[in-house]
Amino acid sequence: MIKIALIYFGISRNPSKTRDGIYQNIIKPNEAVGVEFTYISFLNIIDRIHNPRSGEHDLNIERSDTLNLYSDYYFLFDQHKNNICSALDVAKKRQDPFCDDWNSIRNLLNQLYVLKNGWNAFSALHNNDYDAYFFIRPDILYIDKVIIPDLLEKMRHDKSVLIPSWHSWGGLNDRCALMKPKAAQYYALRFNQIKKFCKHNDLHSESFLAWCLASQGCHVGELPLRGRRVRANGFVKDENFEDACITMPSQAGKFRYSPLKKEIKWNSSWSVFGKN
Repeated sequence: MIKIALIYFGISRNPSKTRDGIYQNIIKPNEAVGVEFTYISFLNIIDRIHNPRSGEHDLNIERSDTLNLYSDYYFLFDQHKNNICSALDVAKKRQDPFCDDWNSIRNLLNQLYVLKNGWNAFSALHNNDYDAYFFIRPDILYIDKVIIPDLLEKMRHDKSVLIPSWHSWGGLNDRCALMKPKAAQYYALRFNQIKKFCKHNDLHSESFLAWCLASQGCHVGELPLRGRRVRANGFVKDENFEDACITMPSQAGKFRYSPLKKEIKWNSSWSVFGKN
């Protein structure tokens, strides 16, 4: 039997809008072919969200809705108490790539802080071995069915990662990923690499992820899973999946990445991104 740890991470904005997509497209078709899931939540808990960049203006978030994800394990962190000050000071030595008074960077740091601490807490309490870890943001409406046993056939290396090809924005999409255990640790503990990355680069979620995985020798391929962002008020964003889309191999392979040039390389071919 294939054992998968499905990890929800980030903010659960409106689970009533996204839960069915997760069940119908990820959980149900894989349970039907014998996959055994353990459900784990590493979540930022907030009461209100104000993010003009996402169109969310002073919206209430019901904390109790978080429990509607039906996890086996919950690791919940009050975002107002997350200790991101030192990491934010490091990021502020560079430029703010979003030009929104560091609001987007704070959100990224809070997400990475919870991923790190949730991973460390779960690892200390739970020693079961998993064939792979499936990281998914719970505020995404997933619209494609994925069959995990078929995808594992494309992940031969013990540091294999499958990531969507859309919305890469000069790096790699950081909204969901299927990973072998060694790569999962690198994914979850990115917070520890912020100081090193920011010595030469502005902190940006997609380029930071690509740099982390490349520097650890991970093998990356395409995860054929699309998803639409869901806002706290239930609005489902109409995504353009061709925007910032890159050509990725279906079979996970070793790659190189230059965050300064926005260049990524598999084998002998280059994909070149424009700067944001």
